Amino acid sequence: ANYNVVFRANTVLEHLDVMVDETLKTQYEGEALFARALAHFNLVNGYGDVPILDKVIGPQETEYFNRDNASDVMDFIIADLENAIIKLPSKGSMTFGRATKGAAEALLAKVYLTNGDYSQAETLCASIISGGEYSLESSYSDVFYNEGNDEVIFAITYLDDDLFESQDF
Repeated sequence: ANYNVVFRANTVLEHLDVMVDETLKTQYEGEALFARALAHFNLVNGYGDVPILDKVIGPQETEYFNRDNASDVMDFIIADLENAIIKLPSKGSMTFGRATKGAAEALLAKVYLTNGDYSQAETLCASIISGGEYSLESSYSDVFYNEGNDEVIFAITYLDDDLFESQDF
């Protein structure tokens, strides 16, 4: 599933040249970079050394079949996230459920924590907290029952009206 996300993100990145609206083009590039970084982060945390896929590949491109060192994968993730942070708009400019600058910064902080780079993580977390877009909910239950609350940094929205993908039985 994570490599499916990587494939889709790479497909978006490969076809950005068809975009006419430069603002949307930049946003979609940032979202694709964020998604690709998140998927690679999930993979490297689950499996250690994994292949880095930085483009759409075919079955003949066997050089991409080998595992890359986890440290190289983390460097790749950091580069994608640093690029995404520049391209993504803030939370207030986006629809709930889409990647934002704050989401990319939070994921980058998590990458730094995973790498043991605590000072970089602290700097990013302090920036997110002081930015004013995210805050703690006054009621604990709102964290779980108020979708899109101010504590949510990134979430994927789901529609429960899809007959084939819904979990409502």
